[in-house]
Amino acid sequence: MATNKNAWKKKITERIPRLLSSNSYITLIDLFIDMQWIERRHFYNWKDGLHQTLDENFNFSDKKQVEALAIFEKQMEGHKSIDIPWHEHSLLRGECLLRVSAHDSREALYQRYYFANDLTDRKRKSIEKKLTAEPSPRIFLKVGKDTECEMCETPIFKGDFFYLDIQKPYCMKCLNLNHLSFLPSGDATLSRRAREFSESFAEVVEWSRRGRYERRGILVDEAAIEKAEASNLQDAEKRKVGREKGKQRQIKIDVKHTEEFQKTILDIFPSCPRNEVASIAFHATVRSSGRVGRTAAAKKLDNKMIRLAVIAYIRHKHTDYDELLSHGFSKDIARKKIQGAVQEKLKSWEMTLDGYNSLA
Repeated sequence: MATNKNAWKKKITERIPRLLSSNSYITLIDLFIDMQWIERRHFYNWKDGLHQTLDENFNFSDKKQVEALAIFEKQMEGHKSIDIPWHEHSLLRGECLLRVSAHDSREALYQRYYFANDLTDRKRKSIEKKLTAEPSPRIFLKVGKDTECEMCETPIFKGDFFYLDIQKPYCMKCLNLNHLSFLPSGDATLSRRAREFSESFAEVVEWSRRGRYERRGILVDEAAIEKAEASNLQDAEKRKVGREKGKQRQIKIDVKHTEEFQKTILDIFPSCPRNEVASIAFHATVRSSGRVGRTAAAKKLDNKMIRLAVIAYIRHKHTDYDELLSHGFSKDIARKKIQGAVQEKLKSWEMTLDGYNSLA
């Protein structure tokens, strides 16, 4: 039992830096969803008003919840935070406050957003502004079987837009949104400007095979789209130049990070072959890869994160880990089987040339 406890505790401490690095902030709900302790469908159903509290759908015991809260709070010491009550804006019911837990003593922690420590004050305030802004109406793209509007009984066919409130569908006409035009995702500047120019706005999402809602575009006034397109044409060349400069600037930052990553690997593992040092650093620091080298801690060249990147490389390049996975072994079992080989390689790379001579 103690081993299992330590296993999920370790997962919490490992996933927090990764989530902070990818999102710049984290909540307990983000962590629990990432650990698959909450199913996304239950989360969305709760936000849609189907459940009084979210914790009634947690996939773990109340005791484990209390322990996880304590671990999370301890891990987030020293991080700036802001408390924002969970809420959803309904076009039919207005602003709806949501409760995560039936326990008042826990609710405050569930409402707390913690920020990554490497954020500038400007970036943090920008995120706070977005988090505290009134949520936009979320319109759904109909897929699957046909249905009908709860209010007027008008048929809603596959490919139609509709609004969902407490799992009941409503057509665009009943919501007075049928005058809006659809602008697909793909051009962020065009979408932003169209939203600014439009008096009405709604976000269009679709349920994906990944088990979550994904944005497909926005609904705005037709005149706003035309105005946004004209605005884009006026400064198209200027924005192109700006994107290219930004791209080159980012390449320089990435190259510098990879070089510093290599130097730190050699400081910790002086006997690691130079070609393998380069491979480890390059693989771990690829932009948007989600790998350990892209975490906030790794960007600060934290020794623990560097070591995890080296272990991951050894696991795949110097053991039969991938072969074990292909034969049906779980990741946990496969890692236990190769643990000895990984530790042996780590020790050999940690030794200096003098260390080898003293053993001879």
